[in-house]
Amino acid sequence: MKYMLPIVLLASTFVALEGAKILIVLPIPWYSHTMTFMPVFKELAKRGHEVTMVSPFPQKKPLANWTDLTINTTLFANVFDDFVVRRNLYTLYPVFWRIFTDLMEVAFQDPTLQEVIKSENLDYDLVIIEPFYAQEPLVALGHKLNVPVVGIHPLSLTPWGAYLSGNEMSFHLMPNIRTPYTNEMTFFQRLDNLLVNLIEFSVAYFHYVPNKERQMEKYMVYPGSKNRPSMISMLRNVSLTLMDYHPSLLYPEPLQPNTIPVGGLSISHVEQLPKDLKDVMDKAKNGVIFLSFGSILRGKELEGKVISVLFDAFAQLDQTVLMKWHTEDVPNKPKNVIIKTWMPQPSILAHPHLKMFITHAGLHGITEGAYFGVPLVCIPLFSDQEFDARFVEKAGFGTVILLPELSKELLLTNVKEVLKNPKYKEVAMERSKILKDKPQTALELAVYWVEYVIRHKGASHLKPGRQHLSLFEVLGLDIIIFVLFLLSIIILAICKTICFLKTIVGKTSFKTKKD
Repeated sequence: MKYMLPIVLLASTFVALEGAKILIVLPIPWYSHTMTFMPVFKELAKRGHEVTMVSPFPQKKPLANWTDLTINTTLFANVFDDFVVRRNLYTLYPVFWRIFTDLMEVAFQDPTLQEVIKSENLDYDLVIIEPFYAQEPLVALGHKLNVPVVGIHPLSLTPWGAYLSGNEMSFHLMPNIRTPYTNEMTFFQRLDNLLVNLIEFSVAYFHYVPNKERQMEKYMVYPGSKNRPSMISMLRNVSLTLMDYHPSLLYPEPLQPNTIPVGGLSISHVEQLPKDLKDVMDKAKNGVIFLSFGSILRGKELEGKVISVLFDAFAQLDQTVLMKWHTEDVPNKPKNVIIKTWMPQPSILAHPHLKMFITHAGLHGITEGAYFGVPLVCIPLFSDQEFDARFVEKAGFGTVILLPELSKELLLTNVKEVLKNPKYKEVAMERSKILKDKPQTALELAVYWVEYVIRHKGASHLKPGRQHLSLFEVLGLDIIIFVLFLLSIIILAICKTICFLKTIVGKTSFKTKKD
């Protein structure tokens, strides 16, 4: 067993010439992030590429051209417990960046990941990582293997992500995804948005990146690592970014050719419902309501705050309620509520008897809800979720309840409003048509661009020129300083000229009086 991992790593480099060798490294147990892009990874293997995946989520059934190197998730629990439900935006980023650093600190302790980093026998054609979200040091794998890097990104871009990927950095016009604002902001909302973006960018550039750079120097040690570029240079050299975003959902963004929007990957394949759930949904005369708060917050963080409110409200409904929770052993559960620790979300949303989705408004949840034309009641918890929820509210296919305001009465009011008012279902169905109206599927698009990078051994020709500029130049500070310098010279010259003319006029005037 001791020698199994090196043997697997070595064996995975000897594959047929027609298929590329792809190393995917996603060590943090973010289930939704990894599973969103899993259809792409599986399709690459299906097309003959040899895929080696380092992650906490091995395949349940063996796949052809696929090797799993499994990360132990035990140590991550304590770090995830630090995730908070809501926090002031002005103090959020230092906490976020600390948690992101702690997550990779835990990941680097895993012997599987260390074996991949230290092995000198690896031969791959491409590395796929999540470079702009906590896992920045892993970008050094591209340097180690001398291969291009493709990044996956689970959210819309903030100015920080835009800077790293070479996209437009709008500090005031585009709402930050962690604000509750829409794309139509008032003056004071734009001002607040500017402050939030400046805080995020400043903390990231001057605090977070130096910490992650030190982390990379400590753990990403391999022959030649002393001569590699800085971490931020390697991040800005990522060949291509697959972004879990689509302009038919959320607000349009100006993206460069090296950033490909592939939102909707999680619904590329809908599996058949398990028999027990299928029977429940088929027999639900009054329809079904589905509740899920995602995979990161497992439910126990909310137990004391909302479970009694949920149960009190659900007990007064005629609908059957399917509820994904961290445990099935919950006391005082109403008769119409069915709780499971796991439910196939897309399959449930696709069922014709589903009437409503109560969600934390994660991007995947609202995408899947919109795709299947399901109206939503959003209860955002943290990060980008209120931003997503406000889009749903503005678009008209759902309502929003903020967690501090949650009560039985408010929840029942929102649920009954969405159930009885046909406009929510109509708008949801219209949004579904928009989301599905594309020349190719998200999966086809993502696979094409990954293979594009493989074929061309990178995609530097897609990167905008700003990627070769320093932050000082990207922000135009050199031009601003130069213009201010010129203006100061001109103003100084004008002042000197005025003083000189005054002196001449004064002397002339004195001379005239004397004469």
